[in-house]
Amino acid sequence: GIVLFIIPEYVGNPVLGVAVVTAFSRLLGCTLALIALIQIFRPFKHYFKLSWKKIYQVSTLGIPTAGEQISYNFAQTFTTAFIAMLGTQVIAAKSVSTVLSGLSFSCAMAFSAASQIYLGKFISRRRYRTLKKVVIKSIWFNITQSFMIMTCVFI
Repeated sequence: GIVLFIIPEYVGNPVLGVAVVTAFSRLLGCTLALIALIQIFRPFKHYFKLSWKKIYQVSTLGIPTAGEQISYNFAQTFTTAFIAMLGTQVIAAKSVSTVLSGLSFSCAMAFSAASQIYLGKFISRRRYRTLKKVVIKSIWFNITQSFMIMTCVFI
């Protein structure tokens, strides 16, 4: 694989060589992991019986979430391509901003997951007044957190 990167005569472009080798190595790793998982979990196959109804319910929740992430990555690809035309300093600045937005996104996703579990308990216990108070407090907390992160970025 490294030959495609070091000796570009085979591919013509070392960046293309790295991309091809990376894609091939990920495909190979995924295949080997799948084979290992099949061999390990074959004796426990009877525990993994799933109904199509459950698979459909999980898919209706998971596919829109995956689509959101794919859309975000697609937009990032075009943004990076546009920024690459502007120069290396702009690419470095974009890398820093990507790390900062990733940090903010991670905090938001962690808070979101915890809130869903927490609010689900209130709904199951029919404590709607407490639920309303918690939602309003969490909205203000998120606004404050976003403002603090933006302030740190601008300073």
